[in-house]
Amino acid sequence: MTTFRALTTNTAVELDDSVPLLAQALICSYPRAEHAELHYSLRGGELYRDGTPLVVQEPGDLVPRFEMDLYEQVLARAEPAWILHAAALVVNGRALVLCGASGAGKTTLTLALAARGHRLLTEEVVWIDRYATVRGLPRPLHVPADSPQRARIPTAWTQLPYPIRGRNGLMHANVLVVPPADALELGALPLGTIVRIGHGPDWPVHLRASEGVAGFQRLWDRALRQDDEGLAAATEVLRTHGSYELSTRTEAEALALLEPLLE
Repeated sequence: MTTFRALTTNTAVELDDSVPLLAQALICSYPRAEHAELHYSLRGGELYRDGTPLVVQEPGDLVPRFEMDLYEQVLARAEPAWILHAAALVVNGRALVLCGASGAGKTTLTLALAARGHRLLTEEVVWIDRYATVRGLPRPLHVPADSPQRARIPTAWTQLPYPIRGRNGLMHANVLVVPPADALELGALPLGTIVRIGHGPDWPVHLRASEGVAGFQRLWDRALRQDDEGLAAATEVLRTHGSYELSTRTEAEALALLEPLLE
């Protein structure tokens, strides 16, 4: 039995010898906890949450099904906060949050900044309360097996094959990337700043402060739980800290424009 804290939810997972190494890799980065309010069991090719069996279509779907349900439960149970689909890294003792739509370059920038020695809070889920305290969900990274991003993964990070069934029902080749302990930050940090990122071959190149209702809406659209408590937290955080919008065509441009925020 392994008990750990995921955002604000203490979770226990029981694994038997039949469960693939992937299941252990999914939870190895989380900080340990003593008592759990959410319980999973993976045994004999079956998945249970709080004693209730969950449907697993095929044996190869067991671990991805567990991972998806864990994240859904953690998001639903998280304490009131603004919860973003975003990455976060440590910069001078504060959290730099990188937020953007799928394909915006979040993983690429995360790997580039990690290679510079910035510890990772998360590459997927950021929790920010109204006092601008930041927590991250330290799940492993998911990278397509044929992605050029794999060349940017630090050599000390573990890569494991992780086929996942897509919405079309077909299995897609992915890699689960597990950072070592010294590359992670597991505690809460004060917020430094939030940067909404985007890139494309024809995009303008700039880093500028977000302004007005449109700037707020673009960040709020990235919220994973759009409830009243999250809206209140987002409003207060952006009132006190503001945010930036980063638009670039290349990784080099993005890193160059981010430089002032890293100093």
